[in-house]
Amino acid sequence: MAGRGALAAILRLLTDYLPKLGGPEIDARLVKHLDSAIKARNRLVHTGKASKLRDERLKEALDAISDTLYSLDAAEGHGWAVRHMRLV
Repeated sequence: MAGRGALAAILRLLTDYLPKLGGPEIDARLVKHLDSAIKARNRLVHTGKASKLRDERLKEALDAISDTLYSLDAAEGHGWAVRHMRLV
């Protein structure tokens, strides 16, 4: 499937390299939701077929993306970011 290498690369950057560079460790639950969201996005983009994400799963995926970005803000010293995180 197209995009599989990019999927692995993004998750590997977040889980393996970011902590080694002094960034935050991304929670395993976030990685799971990110993986699901990336796969759904890639399926839509590369096949034109939307995944049948339930509202709850879609919200979890969007929250995971948001939390990942807030984690990066928190790693930069922005304490306010932690208060906005939903899944962790």
